[in-house]
Amino acid sequence: MLFTIQKIIKAKNLGEKLIEARSDMGVGLEKAAKDLNIAFKYLEALENNNLAGLPGRPYLKNFLKLYCQYLRLNFADCWNDARRLEIKEQKKYKNIEGRYFLMWPKFIKRAVSGLIVAAILIFLALSLEKIFAPPPLKIIRPQDGLITKTRQIEIIGQSQKEVEIIINNNNVFVDNEGGFQTTLDLQNGLNLIKITAKKRYGQAKEVDLRVLLSE
Repeated sequence: MLFTIQKIIKAKNLGEKLIEARSDMGVGLEKAAKDLNIAFKYLEALENNNLAGLPGRPYLKNFLKLYCQYLRLNFADCWNDARRLEIKEQKKYKNIEGRYFLMWPKFIKRAVSGLIVAAILIFLALSLEKIFAPPPLKIIRPQDGLITKTRQIEIIGQSQKEVEIIINNNNVFVDNEGGFQTTLDLQNGLNLIKITAKKRYGQAKEVDLRVLLSE
């Protein structure tokens, strides 16, 4: 029995045909570029099958035609090779775009999840700040620096519900709307009145009043 061994010959692509023809002519790529007045990088791109390295399709056809005439190659055959390369590159880019498109939903999910987590953290931070921040404290009467001849003064102020108000180490009743008032005896001369508002948790707010009793 006789077996026939057939040698499979791989068809040359565009770049290989150009390189082979130029080598057969004994011409370097730099000389070819100079003879054709085409930038070296464009001829190099053609020989490397890098169509993206050319400035555009009209340039591709024009440069390839001139190069084929220079190398005595059939332009129609080379142009068909270039078209096959274009189709191959288009399919490649479509596959890449498809992969990116499939990745978008994952990216969107991660972005939304990140935004939700960030919103929760901001909400918790604001809530904690609200809990631990000192309560408001407004003294309606008397004003700081008051000079009076009356031995008793009425202190009226506004804070928040469930806030503890202490005036000169004495607790003062706070109503459901955060209002408070009390009467304080004054001593001759300068009286320093210290008013403190504090919640169960968090920092305290302090206000100092100076009242002068003048007889």
